[in-house]
Parts: sequence; structure tokens; C-alpha cells
Amino acid sequence: MRIKNFTEAEKFLLDLVPRAFKKRFPGEVGIERTRYFLDLLDNPQEKMHVVHVAGTSGKGSISFVISHLLSSLGFKTGLVLSPHLLDIRERMQVNNSLISKKKFVEYLNDVLPAFWETKERFGSSPSYFELLVVLAFFIFWKEKVRFAVIETGMGGKYDATNVVDNSNKVCVISRIGFDHMHILGNTLREIAEQKVGIVQKENRVVYLSQKVLNPLISEVIKKKNVEAFAVNNRCFNRVKISEGGTEFRFKCGCYRKRNLLVRSSLLGEFQVWNISLALLTLCVLSSLYNFEIKDNLIKKSLSILQFLGRLHVLKYGKRRLILDGAHNSQKMRALLSSLRKIFPGEKFVFLVAFKKRKNYREMMRMISPLAE
Repeated sequence: MRIKNFTEAEKFLLDLVPRAFKKRFPGEVGIERTRYFLDLLDNPQEKMHVVHVAGTSGKGSISFVISHLLSSLGFKTGLVLSPHLLDIRERMQVNNSLISKKKFVEYLNDVLPAFWETKERFGSSPSYFELLVVLAFFIFWKEKVRFAVIETGMGGKYDATNVVDNSNKVCVISRIGFDHMHILGNTLREIAEQKVGIVQKENRVVYLSQKVLNPLISEVIKKKNVEAFAVNNRCFNRVKISEGGTEFRFKCGCYRKRNLLVRSSLLGEFQVWNISLALLTLCVLSSLYNFEIKDNLIKKSLSILQFLGRLHVLKYGKRRLILDGAHNSQKMRALLSSLRKIFPGEKFVFLVAFKKRKNYREMMRMISPLAE
């Protein structure tokens, strides 16, 4: 079978999405399939420097910012985001741009023989997500990417992205909260254990200091001989949040003695934490791979970032439209808190949609006080 065009490629991929909900998260079998699939392609995931990002909230923004920071310093950088908003190629960007539709089809055809062999070996085909993860690593290898920033899909331990065995992998753990409990567990501890499952022996870990996560990080440091670097509320000060952007001084990692003035176009107090995690990760990478961080390039990159669907403000004449993908209570709380600070005293007309498995009743109660 050879796919002829991009439309045909999209259809082929979507046909791999299991109709039965329970089959969408295969656990250990999915990891085994993905590893076997990659092995047939000579393990492209081991031929680049990998930053692996997990967590309940913020991991997409953190991955996005890290990728832009690395690109601004001149490194060819791959970025895996999940899910995509407008185009499936968002899941495998090179230097924060979509590859051409022609290249996408060519690369997909290149990996299909290994896809069919994997299906024959396991008696079941790699899933939609597994194939996209393998395709992303393959594309990054072919495009000679130096750094690959990989956002997990769900969880971490059994996520299809958790296939990198290089001890130099840098792991980032963002805020932990309740989401996908039917898969990850019903307690914060269980959920955090799944997220921390991305950490391999001798990795570096950058994490958001949290009551539920800190003991687990301590355990991992002892068991896997990892180095850990925490972001807490001492890492930044002088925070100003407005419709014009987010401003603060960052003073962690390599910026501990020379505070970095951050002015970012990304909106929201939650972005202070996300950007701080990204900046500390950059400091860790610069030490690990011995490269210089040029503050002027970092400042410029942060000032022009725009991440679609994350407190994203559009204007139509005098009207304002705000788009945000908050889909659990933790994310909704962060969104509403930022709205109150950026637009004090205002109320809004909300148009909302939730998947039926989400705790939408709680989120509706949270929205109501701000709803016109």
C-alpha cells in the first residue's frame, strides 16, 4: 500500500483511532509496539537530544516555549504537540513550522513497511497516536533535528512517547491535577506516579515543586541517580499581568545571580510558571551540552510568542473573543483567575463544550460567577 496524497494520509491515520474507548489506551502493549516499530526504523529517537514533558496542566505551553527558545539560539528543533488544533502536522513541527504536505506523505510512506511488520508481529496495528509518535521521531531524524521537545499524550509511564533510553534525556514535570482518572488513577499520588514514569536512569529532571510531586522526585533521585531542579515561587518576582502580556523577573538556574526580565506576549499568571519551567530547562540544557544562552535572543523570542488556544485574545472591531482549551478543573481555575486579573470587574458571555467524561458540572459552577 502506498499513500498518494495528504487527504489520503489523514484518512488512513484517522481510521486507526479505535472506536471502542477502552482500546484507545493500550498501556504496556502500546509501549512494546512502539518500541518494536522504532527498532525496525533503527531507533531514530536515540539520535537526537530529547526534552520530554509530562504533567496535567501546562505541558503544551512548556514544550512550545522550550522549542522556540532553542530555535532562537540557532538549534534545529523538533516539537511534538498533542492534540493538534487545526492541522495534524502540528504534532511534528520542525523549527516551529509545519513540514510540507508532500514531505509528510513521503515520510509516512517510508515508515509504513515497518508499521505493517509491527502489526503482523503483535496481531494488532500500532494505534493512531503510536504511529504519529514514531513518524515524528523519524521525521526529526531525517530532517537532522538536534533537539526534540516531546509532549506526552497522556500520563507518562505507558505513554507512547516514553521510548527514549538515552541517559541524557531531560524530563520536565508540570503541574499535577485530576484528569483522565479512568486511566491514570483516582488520587493525585497515582496520577503523579504515572507522570514521573517518564524519568529514566541518570536523566535530569526539571519540575514544578508541589506537595504531591516532591516526595516522588526524592524517591526517583535515589533510585535512578537523577539530577533534579525545582521551580518554586522563589524563582520569580515582580509579576505583572495585563492584556498586553505577562512580565516578571526570573532568577533561577543560570539566572540566579543575573535576574532575567521577561516580557512575554503569552497571557495569564499560569504562564509565569510555564515560562519559568522552560527557562530553567534551557539552563539545564546549556550546562549539559555546553552552549551559550544569549539573553537578547531569549528576550526577543519570549516577546513574540503566540500559542493558539491558550488565553488567546482575538478582536473583531470593538469586540473581544478569548479562546482557551481549559478542559479540567485545574485548568479552568487557572483561566478564570487570569481573567479576573487581566480584566478586573468584567463579566463574559461563555460558549463552552466539554467531553462527557469531564467534570463539567464543577467547571460550570466555577464559570458562573464570571458569566454575564
